[in-house]
Amino acid sequence: NAQSSRFGHPSLSMPLRTPRQALLISRSVVGFSPRLLATAQAVAVYGAMLFAILLLKWFVQFRRNRFPDRVRFAASRYKYDRAYWVVLDRLTTGTPAAIDAEFIAPNALVITTSGLGAFTLDLKNHPKFKTGRPFTVQVDGASFNGTAADALSFFKRNGAWTAGKAEPAAGAKSKGLEGPLGEALAGRHVYVYGTADNPSPDELRTRRETAAKAADWSSGRGRLMVFPRAVADKDVRPSDLEGSSLILFGTKETNLLIARFADRLPLELKTPAEGYGLVYIFPIDGHYAVVASGLPWWTPPPAPPVGAPGSAPAPGSVPAAPAAPPVRRLNFASGAALALNNFGDYILFKDSPATPVAEGRFDADWKLPAADAEKLAASGVVGISPKAVK
Repeated sequence: NAQSSRFGHPSLSMPLRTPRQALLISRSVVGFSPRLLATAQAVAVYGAMLFAILLLKWFVQFRRNRFPDRVRFAASRYKYDRAYWVVLDRLTTGTPAAIDAEFIAPNALVITTSGLGAFTLDLKNHPKFKTGRPFTVQVDGASFNGTAADALSFFKRNGAWTAGKAEPAAGAKSKGLEGPLGEALAGRHVYVYGTADNPSPDELRTRRETAAKAADWSSGRGRLMVFPRAVADKDVRPSDLEGSSLILFGTKETNLLIARFADRLPLELKTPAEGYGLVYIFPIDGHYAVVASGLPWWTPPPAPPVGAPGSAPAPGSVPAAPAAPPVRRLNFASGAALALNNFGDYILFKDSPATPVAEGRFDADWKLPAADAEKLAASGVVGISPKAVK
């Protein structure tokens, strides 16, 4: 790096701006002739090329085996459902599902699983698998025999493995529609604030600023060159509904789109619900809808009162001992929108997400676990659709 080089020569106290300046300075320092300098540059270029050639030769010796004899694979999301010739067809998002599949002989496999509801073996072109010939497969001790096809599928029925392709249940979680909350930001999306209740100019400004803050992806480390739209509910385009996920602020009383989808949504924040925030994700027409009601999900914890552990001591008092670290730490340094990555499918909180009342993941059918349904109901501020509970 010519600009960072220092040889103790006065002329090198300023950064080098042009190749000619570098040439003149090099000649004044060590007496290089242009021909000698050109030779040195050629040698440097040749050395770099030789290194690249040797590096490529080293890489060539490694070959990716597309069809290994054994595949051990674990995943907790449909987003990562495939490894080599193994495809996970049914799992519980957020809970690891694992499979260990191995050829012990041609057309003979032994498979063990955990937390898995269905899988497919895509064995076309595998050197140890011949279609049209007899096969033997053992899945968690259960044996299956038959004539081999390009793909073999198995699923659990009443806790027992069965040969066949699992048919996805209507409305069940699937690839691209499984949550968690942060996945709504992975594709095209729009931030929508409400105008349904004809808010005052000050209230409208507050709602617009809340949506704009969520759409601002900048952070303390710099600004991301991403500019999602923040619009009023009445300004949402038909193309937004057809091709975008929606980040909806408010309730069915304040936001036209939340009111439009109210009969399909699983949760709602009742009013009044002072000091509470509810945010959750749910599939709507092939895309995600994130509903954020009450306090925003990026609300920081309230400052402790003066003199309390972790706060500034009162004047004239003895400083308190250092407070224990908080049980829950949330990263809000990546911008308000990206703070959604801290959560599962839903969270109800009091004062701040650092103090959740209930949070977690919907099950495979987008239903609430019974324990969380009880917590939400007991809070007294959340309405639960009967469709959301098994």
